[in-house]
Amino acid sequence: MEIADVFIINKSDKPEADTLKEQLKNIIYVMPEEIRPPIVNTIADKSVGIEEAIAAIEIVSRRNIRKAQQMFRQRIAEEIRSSIHSRFKNDVERHIDEMVEKVLQSSMTPIEASQEILKRLLV
Repeated sequence: MEIADVFIINKSDKPEADTLKEQLKNIIYVMPEEIRPPIVNTIADKSVGIEEAIAAIEIVSRRNIRKAQQMFRQRIAEEIRSSIHSRFKNDVERHIDEMVEKVLQSSMTPIEASQEILKRLLV
């Protein structure tokens, strides 16, 4: 189920509006407070609550912009990480066969071989 960014209950002068607001609060209560959608009561034909509704929308909009920026940064970081991992893996693979031969010839241990590969790659 998707949850709205902002709940605006219009016709809040009706008795059912308070019940609806309580039901919505109970539904979204499990969400962390910092991302919980605001619930705003309005009576549009009397211009009641309109400023509060606009303020709530602006707050959520800024929050969504920050979230989008954070997700974009995470995507870039993952792309960098993936590129490094791929390049590093390819470079390691080039040296593995040579090091396996040296270990088989008893000229070095597997740990020494791994240290030698790292030394070559991290120069």
